[in-house]
Amino acid sequence: MKRIFLLLTVCIIQTLAVSCKKQNALIASICFNSDIEWFQEGIQGMEDASSENHIKFISYNSYYDTGMEFQLAEKLVKSHIKAVIISPIDYTKSVSAIDFLKKHGVKVVTWNTFVNYPVDSEVIVNSQKLGEITGTYLKEYVNEHKLSEVKAAFITNNSYTIAKERCNGFKSAVQSLVDSKKIIVKAEINSELTEETKRNIRTLLNDHPDIQLIWCWNQTTLDACLQTLKEMERTDVFLCGTDLTKNIALEMLRPNSKILAVSVQNPYLMGYTALENALNSIKGKDVERIVEIPVNLYTSQDLDALEEYISR
Repeated sequence: MKRIFLLLTVCIIQTLAVSCKKQNALIASICFNSDIEWFQEGIQGMEDASSENHIKFISYNSYYDTGMEFQLAEKLVKSHIKAVIISPIDYTKSVSAIDFLKKHGVKVVTWNTFVNYPVDSEVIVNSQKLGEITGTYLKEYVNEHKLSEVKAAFITNNSYTIAKERCNGFKSAVQSLVDSKKIIVKAEINSELTEETKRNIRTLLNDHPDIQLIWCWNQTTLDACLQTLKEMERTDVFLCGTDLTKNIALEMLRPNSKILAVSVQNPYLMGYTALENALNSIKGKDVERIVEIPVNLYTSQDLDALEEYISR
């Protein structure tokens, strides 16, 4: 009996030790806007990967504030975090938070955005291509329908490297249309947040009521543009952009949808991959320095693909 009791005690101690190790192998996420669907999909990927690997995962929102970003880094170091998955707010200003984490032995995996600092792994998409594929589709659409002098506006952004790249990708793809006057660019507006974008769209359409097409650089501006067009009852304006949501996909399924095409990343896969890379870094395994997630294009003509996207 004593031997059995001793064996049971050893087993319990070993189990507790393993459990403690799992609890200590914490991974955290810091993103700058977890309120939007795109980031929520990415965080869901992280949560699923952490659940499958039986580790504890927590997520924080820095609300576009690099000061908050650094404070969260300090908090996570104090809590003995092992790895942080972060979408840096700024290429240079976010260096302080990343540097603080790395100097305290924390593994760092970036995703979605970049930082001017060597990290353990980057999970990225080709932002140039993300913008380019909507531009390429638009070019084909204009030529196929023999359209001329399409009056357009571009909602762009120059705050992030990825934003600049996708905007440049789109504009380079449609440059020949602009040069040939098949597309007349009436305005290019720098915008990012919902209410800001809605105000800008209203001003744009009041100043240029002849606008026929608007391209939006990200999910927030695309959603805001769609909302504003509905509020203004402007059913004559076509839309295209990047970052598909289920709401946008449903709109694209409607008969005579004005949303032509939306290029999309796969935030779920990005989040899932980032979590796995963070965990492997903790374990000392070899991790790919840069992992590129492929991009895709959804069009209002491909109903089956849109229905599949919504049902997943």
